[in-house]
Amino acid sequence: MRAKVLENGELEISISLIEQRVLQIMEREDRDHFYSDVSMRDIFEDLVCNTEYEWIRPEEIGALTSAPILGIRDEVRALREDEDADFMHVVGHWDDQTWVEDTTRAWGFMNYQVRSPQGDLLWTRKCIFTSATKG
Repeated sequence: MRAKVLENGELEISISLIEQRVLQIMEREDRDHFYSDVSMRDIFEDLVCNTEYEWIRPEEIGALTSAPILGIRDEVRALREDEDADFMHVVGHWDDQTWVEDTTRAWGFMNYQVRSPQGDLLWTRKCIFTSATKG
């Protein structure tokens, strides 16, 4: 699975023929599960674990949607007790006891009500996430 930001700002996720064959088998074995959000996250796990892309909650970027959102942000790091937040020069917010640096780029799969990213990958070997941020 590969991700590429296109000239128009959209994020294109593409897969190889072998990866497409794996999706075909998955879909044939359990069609209902294949189109679920759980399956989508499982299918995208390699991308999310091995690249700068990660799943972003809509409320993190002020999105009024239930669309799946992929984004780029800096690492999440817990502050030590002796660190002073006044000396931090990054933009972010507190989430319990963890400082989370804000999302710098985000893309949503805006056709989520009628299609799924994994369905698009299954049939066309690519899916498009629309830019939700400038940059």
